Amino acid sequence: MDPPLDEALAAPQAAALDTALACLDAASSGKITAAPACAYAPGGETGVKLAAAQAAQIAKPAYWRSRASEIDNLPASASQLRTARKTFGDLPLVVLARSDAAQATAAQHLASLSTRGRSVALPDTGLPLLFAQPEAVSAAVLQVLEALEKPQP
Repeated sequence: MDPPLDEALAAPQAAALDTALACLDAASSGKITAAPACAYAPGGETGVKLAAAQAAQIAKPAYWRSRASEIDNLPASASQLRTARKTFGDLPLVVLARSDAAQATAAQHLASLSTRGRSVALPDTGLPLLFAQPEAVSAAVLQVLEALEKPQP
């Protein structure tokens, strides 16, 4: 990974860590419901049972300690991945990412690991792409499957 990519990802990572630590404080003090940045989207997208499970999950300080640790260790994890990574050769690859600069940069870098890789920027809805834009995810999977069936020129 090149330095511009690391720099592009540093600010979003710092912001995510700050949010996770603030949510840890809110959960530890029993005031998680008063912290909108810590809440999942209302249950309309996920359903009543999943929304209730998510609400119970975010109320636990252990969840936020784990989340903060995950975010804090992203650079070490990325370094390990860079050390172990090989190219994908000519394997078809479609990388979906949110359209913000850091996500787009990371997606382009990942897509460049294949000679048939491409990145697609999708609008950020605040939800995981799989839930927010299932049609785009399905289309990307179908594109990869179709590319696997076509002989490489």
